[in-house]
Amino acid sequence: MRVAAERGHREAAYRLARALDRRAAAERGEPAECGEGPVPVRRAGRADVGTPAGEAEQWYRQAAARGHRRAALHLGAILEHRGELKEAGRWYLNSAKDGEPRAACALGFLLRDAGDEESAAVWWLKAAQDGDGNAANALGTLHAERGETQTAERWYRAAMDAGDVNGAYNLGLLCAEQGRTAQADQWYRRAAYAGHREAANALAVLLLQGGDAAGAEPWFSKAAEAGSVDAAFNLGILYASRGDEAAPCAGTSARPPTGTPTPPSRSAPRGCARATSRRPSGISGARPGGGSAEAAYRLGTLLDAGAAAAPPALGEPAAEKTECEEWYERAGRRGAPPGPGPGRHAGRRAG
Repeated sequence: MRVAAERGHREAAYRLARALDRRAAAERGEPAECGEGPVPVRRAGRADVGTPAGEAEQWYRQAAARGHRRAALHLGAILEHRGELKEAGRWYLNSAKDGEPRAACALGFLLRDAGDEESAAVWWLKAAQDGDGNAANALGTLHAERGETQTAERWYRAAMDAGDVNGAYNLGLLCAEQGRTAQADQWYRRAAYAGHREAANALAVLLLQGGDAAGAEPWFSKAAEAGSVDAAFNLGILYASRGDEAAPCAGTSARPPTGTPTPPSRSAPRGCARATSRRPSGISGARPGGGSAEAAYRLGTLLDAGAAAAPPALGEPAAEKTECEEWYERAGRRGAPPGPGPGRHAGRRAG
């Protein structure tokens, strides 16, 4: 394959680049992409030419220069994650014009980030019509933000039909905002069973609001174990609010902190490799990259309350953390997930 690539065969150059890309991912300890799935999220920074990642970029560039649309898509993703947005946009545009829906979707996000929402919508529409679920979800979020709920629902359903689980989650949010609780429950469950951690958190919040704390707890736990900051925080609130019904916080009889579970936020597709979340105004939640400051504060309150408790006798082991301390600590040290999230698990942050 390398010989063919060196002789100018564009498909061979592309396949060689993909093989090198998978090797680079394996060396970083990341799961290798098989086939033509989502474009993997890459680390920022230029890879050394002598490394598999650096060589992969060279072969993507050669194949893209010869008109290979998928090579242009991957090259655009490499450049975008390195911050070279102008050149990334050119390669996405070339690929999109050649009929690659994932490139059209990614180009839409670049335009949205640059403030050109109308042009972004044009490319998202093109990608969605070609079956890209991430783009359909982006259109749904765009119309939801404009208050065009019927159109938003149509695009969320299109995203769901295209296999984007964010569509089901966002459809649940839309139903919840309209007071259609039974339907919200249905869509949250669909997304949660498919592994969407924020849908699991949203379902738990919905159950808790309906008075079903026992039903909410396993969903909070499932979402928290999968990495949801909000779910970890909410689970801490749930344990702490039980008082004597659960293990006492910090080993004292001090009144545990109380609070309101953090509501879910809309998941917005972003880029072509990951999804992130959009948090509507007025909704509290964890700060991206910094963990939950509120959770850290509540943890401090618990530990301060525990300081008044009698210390263990000499030679005795210190008391283990209570469940509420454990979950507050998790929420406090975790950052928000990367984010269609529109957001970037497709690969981008949400607006």
